[in-house]
Amino acid sequence: FMSLLSERTLYERGSRFGSDIFSDEEKSVVQENIEKLDAGLGSLLGEEDFAVYQQYEKTLPQRRSVDNLTQKLSYSGTPLGEEVAEKLISIMASQEGAFVFTNDLSNGGPRSLNQSSPEEVETYLNERGVLNTQIFNQAQEILNEDQLDTFLEQQLEEIERIQRWSEMSSQRRG
Repeated sequence: FMSLLSERTLYERGSRFGSDIFSDEEKSVVQENIEKLDAGLGSLLGEEDFAVYQQYEKTLPQRRSVDNLTQKLSYSGTPLGEEVAEKLISIMASQEGAFVFTNDLSNGGPRSLNQSSPEEVETYLNERGVLNTQIFNQAQEILNEDQLDTFLEQQLEEIERIQRWSEMSSQRRG
């Protein structure tokens, strides 16, 4: 199981990070290998457990974000419980899955921050702000005030990190 999972992770990362340099043929081969590994994982886990695994995989970005929030809150008087964390992951995944960006620059999408113009990055950041507001509005139903403040702070830090990365990339391009 772990061998299949590790191999799949390598192919998936390769496809994500190499999407700008791989030929269409290479992309096709990588995708075929991912599908073969998924079939192997599916037969090993069974249909129901494989569906749980796939859902978990789809929410990894949200899980990382909530894990960071959980860690920050663990030092406060208002730690984030597991049930609330799962609800927040669900809110984030639902909102992010439904949101349509003009040009999604997250997760090495079709175009990455490195290859985007300042205008494209600005549009993405504005749209990301709208999405974050939607997530924040729903999160108000499950998080207390201190947790919300920390969550908002984390969202703003992410926007600032993207801005800095974009500025550095722009300077390197000249």
